[in-house]
Amino acid sequence: MPDTLTWGLLSTARITAKIIPAIQSSPACTLMAIASRDSAKAQAFATDYGIPRAYGSYEELIADPKIDCIYNPLPNSMHADWTIRAVEAGKHVLVEKPFTMDVEEADDVFETARFHRRIVMEAFMYRFHPQWERVRQLIDSGDIGELKFIRAQMGGHMNRLDDIRMMPDMGGGALMDIGCYCLNACRMVTGREPEWVSATANYENGVDVMFAALMRFPGNVLAQFNCGFRSNPHNDVDIIGTDASIRVARPWGPDPDESVTLIINRNNQMETMSIAPTDEYEVQVRSFCDAVRDDSPLKWGCEDAVAQMRVIDGLRESARLNKPIGLDW
Repeated sequence: MPDTLTWGLLSTARITAKIIPAIQSSPACTLMAIASRDSAKAQAFATDYGIPRAYGSYEELIADPKIDCIYNPLPNSMHADWTIRAVEAGKHVLVEKPFTMDVEEADDVFETARFHRRIVMEAFMYRFHPQWERVRQLIDSGDIGELKFIRAQMGGHMNRLDDIRMMPDMGGGALMDIGCYCLNACRMVTGREPEWVSATANYENGVDVMFAALMRFPGNVLAQFNCGFRSNPHNDVDIIGTDASIRVARPWGPDPDESVTLIINRNNQMETMSIAPTDEYEVQVRSFCDAVRDDSPLKWGCEDAVAQMRVIDGLRESARLNKPIGLDW
């Protein structure tokens, strides 16, 4: 594998504006191409961002033998199909969250990646911010005592019915769009998978617009999260132990030049820990490229993404049936 990896963007979706600087700023990467089903749109995007090649179809991009890695930010309903096609074409794939529509699709992606010996990773960029490594250190050192409870939330206003997030056949809904972050953080902090989940939701247009869940993890750790499109913006995570708690006030997307602060509450005495600015997208790209070049396992690879989708399926089923669901691991 060459020292410099070439990248192609599978879509001109708005989220690509976040990943482009991360790829272009890395000496180990070259952003080579972008694709859209509208060739004029692809060319305009390529011109705006200084991308050498523009393709008028996704097929052309994944067939390009000069491309090593694909970034897939297509609508949720297209994640599995185009990730599998890219892997079968010999590409490594960084695919936007949620990984797929359900765990069956996630298993298909995992088996394809394993068969073709290609790296595939779900793009939860927040995990690569150093504030979460500091959280992990505080938990592992026993500084907060025994972990007991996690509360995560993410939400805000989103009222457009023509938005793909409001379309059930496109994989819309608050859980798939933003609640997946909350779930992922709970799984990451515990380092385990939930034994059972209980969820409820409000629905509009066939998708969940407000979603709340309670989960039990091994070791009697409880976790709760809420997310939605019909609320005042609320985005934070509390991690509660027997001796102290940690508040992550900017858990999901601090700006690259923004320092963040962890708030430690110990017997109602507040301490703060400042974390230096970091471009979490850049760290994510670098980690992905390191795994590709070294043929080494990712910290969060396909197995993690499959487990994430299994829990999402359980949460959706619990909300549909209005009763707790046990998860068999």
